Amino acid sequence: MTLPKRHLDMGWMDWQFLDVLWVHCPRCHQKTEYKRTRCQKCHRITCIVHCPCGFVFDTHTNPTYVGDIQKQEVRHRERCHYCGNQLLLKKTLPKNQITVPKTLPIACPICQKTSHFTIHRCDVVQYYPDDITLTVYGFSLYLQTPTRRGVICVYNPAHLKEFKKYITADLRERLIQTSNSSYFARLPAWIKSAQYKQDVIKALERLEKLVIAEQN
Repeated sequence: MTLPKRHLDMGWMDWQFLDVLWVHCPRCHQKTEYKRTRCQKCHRITCIVHCPCGFVFDTHTNPTYVGDIQKQEVRHRERCHYCGNQLLLKKTLPKNQITVPKTLPIACPICQKTSHFTIHRCDVVQYYPDDITLTVYGFSLYLQTPTRRGVICVYNPAHLKEFKKYITADLRERLIQTSNSSYFARLPAWIKSAQYKQDVIKALERLEKLVIAEQN
């Protein structure tokens, strides 16, 4: 008797696969790595790409957007310099603006006085297209392939391996309760359905061949 394949969902979140992503270089269009690290000085997440073709991207030193950004906005929270009231400064910037104003004024509704807040690049929020084939800064994921129902995208070989374990399993068990917030719980229904299972498996096998070709 053959035992059914089991997949144990350990409560994986999508950010746990995001340390290193395989992406297309916007200059040479070949595979390169998009790495997420934490800056030792400001302790913010920094995204870095160093392609062999010479293309360099670093959000810490040059946080430009390589894709079609929809909007960018300054969001800065600070207390009024006069009465101490908590204020939230919000100001929309032009989509293609790279430099950030050093200071911006905001009027307090309580004391009616104007404070000038110091603005940093980390205060800028960028809004980008809702596209599963793109990373936060607009890089196209390298490991993606179409199916008759939709596009299958994975971040890296480790993600692909865990994804295939989940899809090919006969029994899917959730060991940690995450209130349906885990990566696998939030996958589109068609990916998890038996109707499209073979289509998804074939798509993952195509991606496996792509990984093998890149690693050889």
